[in-house]
Amino acid sequence: MEYIVLVGTFDTKGTEYQYLNTKIREYGAKTICVDLSVMGDCDFEVDYPAYLTAREGGEELQTLRNKKDREYSQKIMAEGAAKIIIRLFHSGKIQGIISMGGSQGISMLSRVYCDLPIGFPKFMLSPLASLPGKMVMFQGINDTITMNSIVDIAGLNSILKHAITLSAASVTAAAKAYAESIRESEKPVVGISMFGITTKCVSEIERILMEKGYEVLVFHANGTGGKSMEKMVRDGYIKAVLDITPSEVGQHMLGGCCDAGENRMEAMIDMGIPYIVSAGALDVVNFMVQDPIPQKYRGRHFHMHGLVVKVMRTSKEESIQIGKQMGKKLNRCENAENIRVLLPLKGISANDVPGNECYAPEADQALFVALKETIRPDIQVTELDLHINDREFAEYAANQIMELYPVQS
Repeated sequence: MEYIVLVGTFDTKGTEYQYLNTKIREYGAKTICVDLSVMGDCDFEVDYPAYLTAREGGEELQTLRNKKDREYSQKIMAEGAAKIIIRLFHSGKIQGIISMGGSQGISMLSRVYCDLPIGFPKFMLSPLASLPGKMVMFQGINDTITMNSIVDIAGLNSILKHAITLSAASVTAAAKAYAESIRESEKPVVGISMFGITTKCVSEIERILMEKGYEVLVFHANGTGGKSMEKMVRDGYIKAVLDITPSEVGQHMLGGCCDAGENRMEAMIDMGIPYIVSAGALDVVNFMVQDPIPQKYRGRHFHMHGLVVKVMRTSKEESIQIGKQMGKKLNRCENAENIRVLLPLKGISANDVPGNECYAPEADQALFVALKETIRPDIQVTELDLHINDREFAEYAANQIMELYPVQS
């Protein structure tokens, strides 16, 4: 029998959660209820009442009520719920989680969800799920499936009942599938970062590694992809990384739309796993067509990448900044023997070729020099007189990761 966690503010949404609870049980799963309420009381029996959630977060519930600080209370309750739920996960007692809420609920629940691993069924029902500009509230929840409730979570009606029923059916089916399929990979798992303009390189590396007995996970370097890859590194699922396309570092620094945050590259370094780093797609910064170009880039040349993305070529000065930042991140490593940097001197993306409007070898050279001057001397840097999409570069990169992370016979 699968167990699904229901977590939310049961004082203000008790009727809705009771309906969700009933539907999940009708579909054949059991539930564990975790209450995040602060000012009100829950009028049905739950497994983890609000006072226990608050205590797990480091405060007594009455203290929070007396303090009447909404932001502080939400932080405490989110921390408490996260501790409870991650403990349930590690004990193997739960196979899924679901919640409902608006803006305040989502802000708490995002903290609760972020510690759960990729692949674990995570569902959220919210009227914010399909609102443009609101998805920032869902950051950090990885592969959570968000469903638009259409109406607010404020009283049962035919529309909300339908949405809750679909959500209950979905999380129950996902929990059952998860319970049947969860397993550790029997092969050594390698993560690779890729953009469309480094696809030729990554596809060849993937082919080589798979033939040699590796499981290869390719992540699109669109911001979410980099976060997901590093999340799986910290969860211990990915054991080695070929960061062929660390372009999200530059995207974060320069304000591009493919931003994975300030901590990009750090999971591999912190975990000390075999880590190959190149410079793929560090020559571009992406912006959505509908978004205004930042004032500081007015007058710069852009070209279209498909129908919805416009691309700016990084300048020599920007490339220097990126190279220094990458060097500083790599310098945090404790074991330099696990890190190797590969620099393709003839170009770092499919755009970076003679005759293309983005071809700027002087910017590439500035990037490489800045990285080499910043990086510690005990970290191995190899310069290859190749383009990143040359087959020989892919073969060299694949051989490097196989040397650092060999298949065990």
